[in-house]
Amino acid sequence: MLPTNDSQEELITETHADCLKDKVWTGPQDAFDACQEWAKEQGFSVNRARSCYTGDKHYCKVKCRHSGDSRCKTKREATVAGVMTYIADDKGKIVSATSKEKQNTRRKLSEKFGCPFEIMLRPLKKGSNQWRVVSTKNWHNHEIALTISSYPMHRRLNNDQLQRAILMMDSGSSNGSIALYFTHEGHPCTTKDISNVRQRIFNNDPDHSMFHLIKSLEDDGYDVRYHASNEGGKRFLESICFAHSSAIELARKFPEIVSMDATYQTNRHKLPFMNVVGTGNIGFPSLMTFGIAAGWLSRETSANYLWFVKNMKEMVWPDSVNVSPKAFITDNQAALMNALDVVFPDAHKLLCQVHMRNTFRKHLRSQYSQKADYEALEETLNILMSSQKEDKVSKMYVIPNAEDEEGAKEMFKKAAQKARNPKAVMEFLET
Repeated sequence: MLPTNDSQEELITETHADCLKDKVWTGPQDAFDACQEWAKEQGFSVNRARSCYTGDKHYCKVKCRHSGDSRCKTKREATVAGVMTYIADDKGKIVSATSKEKQNTRRKLSEKFGCPFEIMLRPLKKGSNQWRVVSTKNWHNHEIALTISSYPMHRRLNNDQLQRAILMMDSGSSNGSIALYFTHEGHPCTTKDISNVRQRIFNNDPDHSMFHLIKSLEDDGYDVRYHASNEGGKRFLESICFAHSSAIELARKFPEIVSMDATYQTNRHKLPFMNVVGTGNIGFPSLMTFGIAAGWLSRETSANYLWFVKNMKEMVWPDSVNVSPKAFITDNQAALMNALDVVFPDAHKLLCQVHMRNTFRKHLRSQYSQKADYEALEETLNILMSSQKEDKVSKMYVIPNAEDEEGAKEMFKKAAQKARNPKAVMEFLET
């Protein structure tokens, strides 16, 4: 039995992980898998809470499934379906009636209630591939589950079991019969577990590569969201979005500037790859970009972009954390810009200078017979687009003032006059 939020501090249970300190594993993944298997034997489940595999400090912090605080801080109040509230005037005549039938909300207790259990994993020494347990906190603030099937992590099917489940689905077996089969085989699972597997089988994924990708991402600590459409009794994968727990934590610390872009022709399916990065300085002497989220879209439609941006927000910056990006840098993709306006209406939307320069070069380079003439035009455009420029005397970067901008505009007009069609150049830049 798992405790409710109201009783989370009433019980302390010890599970001694010191026995793991004598063991050594090849890599952090093997070490985590061993901790998970040990936790399964003890009657609970663990997650990666925080990890770092770059730089000088390599570590992996493993915590109980019930660590952390619930996102929802407010208590839900259940209402009774069918109850009517009547309002009458002084003469007893009913003037209005309100039904609470639609206000009835399903109650769901949080699985996070601050369990302090923790295992810290580190390499044997700097640069070593061998990992070990360096410290443990052996107590829980909740009862240990009576059955290990209480934890979804321990009900997951391995690769061989997944292949058998897919074959049984293809042969027409129901979710209940498949769940019963694996339970009799000694691996308890529920009908809902099999239903979740079935939801990841798509008709446009015949070799189940996307199915295995989703499973692999979830096993590695990613939050994965996917969207499918139903047509003619078949399911087709439309979009997928994923973000790692460590990236989510970093994105909440540095939410100010977020860059988004769709990269093309980077995979055999020719699907647009969405890449979302932030900017921070943790572990670096200067600002550097770091990955936040990514995904694929089947088509560049407004609906797919809106789905991606909404799910990215729910994963990384939900309303409960009270943190949101201040500005987004993107290319001039109308569908993406519209989606950002809907989901992040208060954030500034800026155009990426790299995309702007590429657009200028694509449309204006052919207007100049001399390379130097076009480079003069591009130099003036860089001054007008940039928030800083290099001072030729001091060799330092300074913020352009009004005089610099006016000078750049005059240089721009002179450079435009050297084009084959100066009027066309001016009209393109003005639009």
